[in-house]
Amino acid sequence: MDGKKTILGLLKKVFGCPHRHISRPITPAPRPGLAAPSTYVVCLDCGDHFSYDWKQMRINERIDPPPPSTW
Repeated sequence: MDGKKTILGLLKKVFGCPHRHISRPITPAPRPGLAAPSTYVVCLDCGDHFSYDWKQMRINERIDPPPPSTW
């Protein structure tokens, strides 16, 4: 099993992550005084964030992770 993980890890480093395991679309709650948050999805393998278009139901370009929520 470890050999398989090692080979998969090496392939991801060489060819990049295929982003096949994606979270459900996430839309953060709006905060007073800030612009409306945009919807995004996260690759569950590598952690990259991507914007998500609800109208076309498709993943768009890679984005920086949103700032953490503070209560």
